[in-house]
Amino acid sequence: DIVAFHKARYVATGAILAVVGDVKAADVFTKVEKAFGGWAKGTDEKVPPVAEPKREKPRVIVIDKPDAVQTEIRAGHVGLAFTDPDYFASLVYNSVLGQSGSSRLYNEVRRKRGLSYGAASNFLPAYQPGWFQVSTFTKTESTAEALKVSLDVVEDLAKEPVPATELTERKTYLTGVFPMQIETPQGISSQIIQAFKYGYDRKWLETYRDKIDAVNAQQLQSFAQRRIHPDRALVVLVGNASGFKADLEKTYGPVEVIPYHDLDLARPELRKK
Repeated sequence: DIVAFHKARYVATGAILAVVGDVKAADVFTKVEKAFGGWAKGTDEKVPPVAEPKREKPRVIVIDKPDAVQTEIRAGHVGLAFTDPDYFASLVYNSVLGQSGSSRLYNEVRRKRGLSYGAASNFLPAYQPGWFQVSTFTKTESTAEALKVSLDVVEDLAKEPVPATELTERKTYLTGVFPMQIETPQGISSQIIQAFKYGYDRKWLETYRDKIDAVNAQQLQSFAQRRIHPDRALVVLVGNASGFKADLEKTYGPVEVIPYHDLDLARPELRKK
């Protein structure tokens, strides 16, 4: 199976090679041709599109682990592809929402309410839409509160435009860290491969910061309204269900509870414990 997978997938078709350093292009091409010229080609496989399940309200799944002293919380839904026109809006949105210790989730969940040591959000863009996800953790007894506060922070971004000062700070952060991602040969090659892999060219990288700067408050609010849906997110919690299930159901209605040891994910040797 492994050999067949390798033959089918590790092929020249779709491969990108980036060479960054004190080298001459002609020399590089000669050496690359010698090393990879005979590499077998393959076929391009179409990846089926990702469909977002239809939900009218959040779906809450609880993995019941009675010995847990805190709850891990994840909430999200299908996000967007790397080539999505809203990609740069999503970068700024995530910077405002939960990318760092200066973002809204961290400020509200940790600094203001002390519900957790951290809270964050992220997108996973790829060829097909990946995920949008909010994550945090908290004590068993504050599980329902931490979840509600996190989703409320997400909802707030759709209600009104981000203030100018906050938006400028978050965009400055993004444009400021970008040069650090391309200050080494390794960083440059990684960025080039990522851009070319999704069909872009060098201009995409050269205008990266300009596209971040161009995102305004109205576009950000529109993105939050069109692409982010906390009211019908998939929510997964791992913790001691007896300590928070009743509180969850007051807000979200019946929740799905799966005993941890019923999961195939649990290794057999751990189940007895």
